[in-house]
Amino acid sequence: MRKAVRKSRHKHSFCHRGAGLTLIDRKNLKIMDKRISRMRRSLIVFTACFLLITDELNKWKAKVIILWRAREYWLLKRKRERLLSIDRGLLGTRTIKREKPTFDNIRERLSVYPSLRFNFRHLKELYDELEFPNEYVSEHGHKFTGEEIFFIGLHNMANGGKLQDKVEHLWGRSDTAISVAQRYFINHVYNKFARKLETDAHLQSFAHEFPEYSKRVKKRCRYRSGGKEGFKFPKSLRPFAFLDCTMHATARPGSGPPTEGASERCWRAWWGDQRNAAYLIQRSFYTAYGKMHGVKSQAAVAPTGIFISIHSPVSARQNDLTVCRRSRILDLLEDICDDMLDGETYHLLGDSAYRTCGSRCMIATNYGEKNFTDNLKNDPAWRYLFRRWAQQTRALNSARVTVENAFAGVYNNWKVLRVIEKIKIMHVNCRANNNWVKQIFPVAFFLQNCKVCLEGNQVSNYFDMTGHTTLQDYIDKLDGIN
Repeated sequence: MRKAVRKSRHKHSFCHRGAGLTLIDRKNLKIMDKRISRMRRSLIVFTACFLLITDELNKWKAKVIILWRAREYWLLKRKRERLLSIDRGLLGTRTIKREKPTFDNIRERLSVYPSLRFNFRHLKELYDELEFPNEYVSEHGHKFTGEEIFFIGLHNMANGGKLQDKVEHLWGRSDTAISVAQRYFINHVYNKFARKLETDAHLQSFAHEFPEYSKRVKKRCRYRSGGKEGFKFPKSLRPFAFLDCTMHATARPGSGPPTEGASERCWRAWWGDQRNAAYLIQRSFYTAYGKMHGVKSQAAVAPTGIFISIHSPVSARQNDLTVCRRSRILDLLEDICDDMLDGETYHLLGDSAYRTCGSRCMIATNYGEKNFTDNLKNDPAWRYLFRRWAQQTRALNSARVTVENAFAGVYNNWKVLRVIEKIKIMHVNCRANNNWVKQIFPVAFFLQNCKVCLEGNQVSNYFDMTGHTTLQDYIDKLDGIN
């Protein structure tokens, strides 16, 4: 049975960052008072010594030290004042009891848009579309309302911090209960919606919009922003979306020594001997290009800013072309063009990594002008062709780079992908964690699609397609996919 009072692991740690004021106990309060008194005495000594210094350089260094210590003293004193403003009867308790979050009181607890990444009006619309149950009871007896799970899960996706940093004082729940709510949120969104982004039917559902997408891309390439010279595509070329990969750093795969008992038996039954396979496990997820262990996500982005196809996660050790071939997205696109678009070929636009893909549905940009020698550039017979080539390459790159803006939107809005400690692959307690790693990336891409449908983003603004797809239309497409 767990104790009601949380004891600090570290002897001199008097609070947890951010939310520590609700977890602090009486012993830690005494440690805080002692440290404040020590810092006050040191400030007095430093100030007295400062008056005796004559050298200008040493005087400047001493001034910097005094100002830094004064800042620490002020911050610590401010934390103590905030702590004393809490009812003293709550000191030593695990959490502060609060009423359950609802749409009526959520704006009193936090700033909605910075914390949940949606405006309040859009939050209600998103909650109605995600179809959370009115009440959920976990196998351990934790009871949640649908609104409570929605807010806790969305807050976790948007901030990605540790439990102690933000949750107990905010939601009035123990860290165990909040972890259960977060897990249910990810499972619900993945099983009902996000898993469909990886299916062939998701890309097929956008097939009737390919002509409009292609029209907007060709218009933007012809009339570039800032009055720059563009390029007019021939009718045979129909670029409608952009294909690229992005890497996500993870914790070291296969980490965590197996303990005696069930964890060790689980590890050996599933992965074999950890010590013998550790090198191969870590090597299979290591990329020398990014100097990290990680996974990779491939995505096709439409001019509306919506991810119309994803393939994630795969090992970051694979290059972009290998991921593209294994996802078979180009074969699927050729079938869509033949069966659903009367044989008209539509193209994905990618970088130079896809030049050797061997598909009629891919347009890959070239390396750059440095690949042409000066003699070739100055040759009159090739000058016109070079100018035409350079004009086309610059126009294609100006449109293709928007896929990087789409990836940046996922990382900036759903910061749980940045928390490397949470993304553990083949860990000792690995079955539940590997399911979480498999689900978290599609869930992040799905939530970004919902955000784009409601608010637009940099990609949709660039191609003037903000508001082209509403959230209700997008959810209806997903409902039609098994």
